[in-house]
Amino acid sequence: MDVDDAKVDESEGWGEIDWLNPEAAKDYLIMPARIRRLEQDVNDVKEGMRLFSEGMMQHMKLIQELRVVVKTLEKVIENIGGKEFKSHSV
Repeated sequence: MDVDDAKVDESEGWGEIDWLNPEAAKDYLIMPARIRRLEQDVNDVKEGMRLFSEGMMQHMKLIQELRVVVKTLEKVIENIGGKEFKSHSV
């Protein structure tokens, strides 16, 4: 296999790479570290999404509970003589 930056042959053993571009050789050598960083970044994003999801679930539960409170307060106000009070549905 030949490309502009390297060629693979068997001149010094199976799958030996002759690097023609030092920058490409460097990129190849640091690839495992880059992949480890990317894997960590993906894990960090997954954890952030998990925390966001938990927070959103708690938020939705709170909204439902507040709706119940509003309905209860509407009934209390009506019972104490505030018949003209009509809230907008939440």
